[in-house]
Amino acid sequence: MNRFTSRAGEDYFASVAIDQFAGNKSMSSAGEIVGAVPTASNSFFGKVLTRIPQVYGFDATSSNETSTRKQTGSDGKQQNVTSTTGSVKLEANYRNRQVEPSAAYTKLNEAQTVVYTEKEGSKVVEVRYPKVFDARYDATVPRVITDKGRLRFIQKFNPAGYSFTAGISPSAFSFRYGIPTYRMRQIYLRYAEAVNRAGYPRVAFDILRTGLNNKSMPIISKEQQSDTTYVDAAHTQIASITTISVPTVHRSEETAMSIDLNTLARAGSTKWLDFNDESFKNKDNVGIHAAGCGLFPTQDTVWVYNKVVAKRMVDEAARQGKTIPLPNLSVDDLKGKGKMTDTTEVTAADGSKYFVYKGIITDLATVEPSAAEIAAMETLIADEYALETAFEGNRFFDLMRLQQHRNAAGDDIQANSWLAWHVSRRNLDLLPYQEPTKTGTLFGKLLNQENWYLPAPRNN
Repeated sequence: MNRFTSRAGEDYFASVAIDQFAGNKSMSSAGEIVGAVPTASNSFFGKVLTRIPQVYGFDATSSNETSTRKQTGSDGKQQNVTSTTGSVKLEANYRNRQVEPSAAYTKLNEAQTVVYTEKEGSKVVEVRYPKVFDARYDATVPRVITDKGRLRFIQKFNPAGYSFTAGISPSAFSFRYGIPTYRMRQIYLRYAEAVNRAGYPRVAFDILRTGLNNKSMPIISKEQQSDTTYVDAAHTQIASITTISVPTVHRSEETAMSIDLNTLARAGSTKWLDFNDESFKNKDNVGIHAAGCGLFPTQDTVWVYNKVVAKRMVDEAARQGKTIPLPNLSVDDLKGKGKMTDTTEVTAADGSKYFVYKGIITDLATVEPSAAEIAAMETLIADEYALETAFEGNRFFDLMRLQQHRNAAGDDIQANSWLAWHVSRRNLDLLPYQEPTKTGTLFGKLLNQENWYLPAPRNN
């Protein structure tokens, strides 16, 4: 996020180029694409062609260019070599546009918390939260200058050569010859979805907020706490010294702030939660959410687990017609068992004797997250799926899969209502959870899972 100051002293914020995002031309070089379907410019070069740009309103024109050049052959003689190349040019045309961003998608981007960090050197001096959209919105659906005004076009599969908030030329877009089918950030979102349902919502949240690697993942360390008792009130003679090794959370400067002692103690040595493994030694993962909302520093007090997830639990209850107080999600002062490990008698300088006791705290009494907490975290992941992978062909399948999780866990009073609520509100000009019980015309139809699928064709 960049900040600009006008001559009048007013601040303006604008998104910068987003690396490793589907709307970014450089994502293949950044290692973001995991799977893709290659295509040809026309039938002269291959049989795998695509009309995806046309769906989003881009007229495609294919052309070939033949050139001849001289080349020295293996026999040392000059010979003419003819080569043919093909290219596809795109032109944005709103008259042929079949898909455009929904009102719900726009409002979801508007509702995000964007962070701007003011620094002096490496020191954070101010954290601000400008009222701007998630930066991925303009990267996904930029304004295009047309004779009908500045209209939003979906450019996930044909990114423009430049970005400009006020609007870009209809001819600024390029044809992508490989259609991405799976991305690295999508894999991390799937992982967040899985670990959340496995009972680790705080780990899932930090995948969104900061990203996890062996630098950011906190660990349990042993803090030595000592207590000295005296024989007399004047504290002139020691009776005993007790030193207890207490499990505490050790964090680095750029740490995953949501993961607490309770989470680490519950996780133990679970392999699929171990980001201190050698395989993550040189990984520089950042939060998925940071792509559109900025890097959240440790000084951030707004987009933090205890506030964001608690608020979502209240919102989800309201969606189902219930009112609940804001829950306290902090888990502090875990109780454990004390175990004595050593007792030593010590002779003081004055000849008196006292004992030094050493012990450790073991078997912390951990607390499991509630079903409502896990369900709320999953809705945040669902939002992130929309912000990150919109228009890539995954949305309805994501909603179906998450609704199946909710049905199995009994998260909804009415089965299938969460999916039906989401889809039916897509054209309502409402922020997420604004008028939470309001639904669209498709709500009742989508409560029946049979209506989630197209009917199989019948042979007459």
